[in-house]
Amino acid sequence: METTKMNNEIQKKIITIQDISCTGRCSATVALPVLSALGIETALVPTGILSTHTGGFDTPYIVDFTQHLEGILDHWKREGVTASAVYAGYLGSASQMELVTRYGKELGNLPLYIDPVMGDNGKLYAGFDGDYLKKMRNFLSGAYMIFPNLTEACGLLEIPYTSHPTESELERIMDGLKKLGPEKVLLTGIESEDGKKIGNCYGDGGTVSMYWNPKTEGHFHGTGDLFASAVIGCLVRGQRIEKAVNLAARFVCASIEKTMETEFEERDGVRFELCLPLLIS
Repeated sequence: METTKMNNEIQKKIITIQDISCTGRCSATVALPVLSALGIETALVPTGILSTHTGGFDTPYIVDFTQHLEGILDHWKREGVTASAVYAGYLGSASQMELVTRYGKELGNLPLYIDPVMGDNGKLYAGFDGDYLKKMRNFLSGAYMIFPNLTEACGLLEIPYTSHPTESELERIMDGLKKLGPEKVLLTGIESEDGKKIGNCYGDGGTVSMYWNPKTEGHFHGTGDLFASAVIGCLVRGQRIEKAVNLAARFVCASIEKTMETEFEERDGVRFELCLPLLIS
């Protein structure tokens, strides 16, 4: 019985397609250890290599890997590589979006989880214009589940950003995101009206559920990557959405708390490594 159970766990594998930021905890350097802690094999397809992430550092040195993505896919197809799901993070161009969609379709019609990394704190990152947003909307239409934060959701829907949405505003945002085409939506980074809680809103086309946690003051790079990676890992392992969201939120909160206990530089992100045992257990 134990051997069968272990073999089933080993078979769980995720293909993650996103950039590698060489320093500053975010993107692939967050996704890989989190998914590994959850007992999931992870295949990485780098969309590019950045000397640092883009928050808190000067303009990074960037190597674009777009021209290599098709070659990796073709080799994997010849070798019969497949997985349980595809997880897409930061993507710098429409051509990368098209290739991610191909990975999902050509390696077994795999469910596609998308974290549309485009902005935070009410502002989209530099370079994300109207044309990019249009192509991102089309990309999201083929997703199984999307993880926009509130800034990204407002950008996608072309509506004014509000840091503390009312219940009716939240309903309109969720309805707009679902109309983009994904099967499931997890909207992140929602502050309560009193500013004391941070929440995530989940909708699957039928019901909408809200999950709240205490808010810690400050800005912490990479927490969105931590949260999305933990939720996706739990879901691929067969956990219910409620358990996945609650575990991921506890993991992020614990990582922030550990970081706050020590001297730290904001741009380095949170010390999540100290909290990986929470996911392992």
